[in-house]
Order: sequence, then structure tokens, then C-alpha cells
Amino acid sequence: PERSSRVGRPRAADIALAVSATLVTVVLVGLVGEAAARWRERTRDTVPGSVSGLMYRHERLRHALTRDFEYYDWFNVNANGFRGPAVGIEKPDDTFRIMVVGASTVFDLAVSPDDRAWPARLAVVLNERVDDVEVEVINAGVPGSLLLDNLMRLQTELYRYDPDLIVLYQAHNDLIAALDRIHEVEETRRQPYRIEPVSPWSDW
Repeated sequence: PERSSRVGRPRAADIALAVSATLVTVVLVGLVGEAAARWRERTRDTVPGSVSGLMYRHERLRHALTRDFEYYDWFNVNANGFRGPAVGIEKPDDTFRIMVVGASTVFDLAVSPDDRAWPARLAVVLNERVDDVEVEVINAGVPGSLLLDNLMRLQTELYRYDPDLIVLYQAHNDLIAALDRIHEVEETRRQPYRIEPVSPWSDW
């Protein structure tokens, strides 16, 4: 009886072999999947809707661009945290520096490569029309940022680049955030037997 009860039990070596085979299979499937995803991103013919690793959670600004980041041939973030080629903090002589600050509509996430984003195109157009000075346009857009985020960046970091002109292009994210807050406030205001306003904007 004792011998027959041991016949159906798997040995430790068999269990270890099965676990090892399972782990190897999982690793191989993961590697193949990763290779396929990288090949897809490298060879795709449409701009990616989301870019893994482009942003990170910032302690003060909620999120920020990852510096020295290159996503294949689609996006490049330089060491300064701006989209496009490297920028020196010191402004070159005979250069008119424009800094465009905003969110995804400035970063121009739906356009690739970097020299096709509208701040880069603005530099090309202005340099074609101006002869006595070099126009430099810095793309300081950060997708998802709010007006307050960009004002904080201007006061704590961006001012060091001494721009001659600042173009602040911001509205959409703030509008959405404001409407979300209005909805949340309206939900908390509801009280028993309260007469609802005739128009939704009367509570504003």
C-alpha cells in the first residue's frame, strides 16, 4: 500500500523541470513580444498616439518630459527637456530667441519628425523673412501641462534661457480641468429639497 501511494506523486525533479520549462516559455514569449512591439514602432507609418517613457511623474509639476529621450525617429527630447535639437542656455550672438511654452499643441505630438512640429516650422519661416538676425525657436511644450504648470516653469527654469519673446499657447487643458471641477462642485452642492437652477451657468 505504501509503494502504490507513491507511484502517483510527482517527484521533486519532475516539478523543478516543469517549472523551469514554464519559466523559459514565458521569457521567450515576452522577448518575442517585445521584439515585435519594437519592430512595429520602428516601422509604423503613422505617428504613435502614446509614447512609452516620454513622460515621468514630476514632484512639483505632476509630470515632465524625460530628458535625452529618443523614441525611434518619431520624437526627440534634448538634454534641456525641449523637443528638437540641443539648445545652449547662453543665447548665441545675433540671435533672436523665441520660446514657445504650452502643452501638447505646442509639443505637436501628432507630427513627426521634430523639424515638422510647428515651432520648428515657425523658425524656418521667420529665418526666410529676416536677414540681419538668426531666429531661434525653442519648443518648450509639455503634453498635459496647465497654465499654472507653465508659469511655474517660466519662473523656476525657463527664464535662464533669456528669451527675447515668449509665446504662451495654452487653453485646452485648463478648460477641461475647469469644467471637471465645476462638475465635481455641482455634485457636492446637491442637497435635499434644493431647487435646481434653470440654467447650468447660473451656479458659475
